[in-house]
Amino acid sequence: MTTKVNDQNIETDTIITVGTLTSLEIEGSLHAGSANLGNLVVGNFFQGDGSLLTGITVASLPAANISGQVANALVAGTVYANAQPNITSVGSLTGLTVTGNSTLGSVSNVQLTGGTAGQFLTTDGAGNLSFATVTVPDPLNPFLLAGM
Repeated sequence: MTTKVNDQNIETDTIITVGTLTSLEIEGSLHAGSANLGNLVVGNFFQGDGSLLTGITVASLPAANISGQVANALVAGTVYANAQPNITSVGSLTGLTVTGNSTLGSVSNVQLTGGTAGQFLTTDGAGNLSFATVTVPDPLNPFLLAGM
């Protein structure tokens, strides 16, 4: 190892202590059993499981570097698989398209807003639904009495 001190080269095999350094430039890799590096460490990547890293928040991570499903993370509210038999509530939907049959269960599970008591749903033949009122013929209508 060659070290320059006051423009003089010093060669040694082992350095035990150097005191306090205000600056150190290393060409190549730094290998250390442990290191207290102060306030700032800059690197292109860190190797290992990251178990000793602290103070990292999701907001501080660039999203471009996270991809795929994160195992064992706190992902409440996130659905990864397409088959979810136990979802009981989805909040307010602005749209829903069902391909195939939809099983709603009992009539009490279906609630539609609009309409008034006694009305029924009718379609225009194109799939558009609207409420309609039953028209009851007048039993005293002379045309009905005559069978016309």
